[in-house]
Amino acid sequence: MKNKIITGIVVVIVLLFGLISISGDSKEAFKAGRDAGTKVEEPTKQPDPTPTRKEEIEKQFSGWDGSHFELTEYIKDNMNNPKSYEHVETVYVDNDDFLIVATKFRGENAFGGTVINTVRAKVDLNGNILEILE
Repeated sequence: MKNKIITGIVVVIVLLFGLISISGDSKEAFKAGRDAGTKVEEPTKQPDPTPTRKEEIEKQFSGWDGSHFELTEYIKDNMNNPKSYEHVETVYVDNDDFLIVATKFRGENAFGGTVINTVRAKVDLNGNILEILE
């Protein structure tokens, strides 16, 4: 009796493996037949060699902390202690011909205390500072 049960279980397991391998083979055969049949060529999208406006603007900002390269240099050049500069946040508004960039930062004041300041600047599309607004 036990031999019949064990034999039955083995047969069921073998049949299951057989069905699984057949279904796997049929899926591969289906894919191969589909691929070998009439293929509709999907148009390949060629990358646009000219960078988008957003990409050009984003080149002005650090990928690490988001600071504006030129504005950061301007701020450091005008600080009491440039080594104390710590970037907090930079945001910008795109006004078609120029950007308004605002940078919030920490640094030491003339008395040695750490303060938070914000500088806003009008910047051209190449990253050059046109005017300091605040």
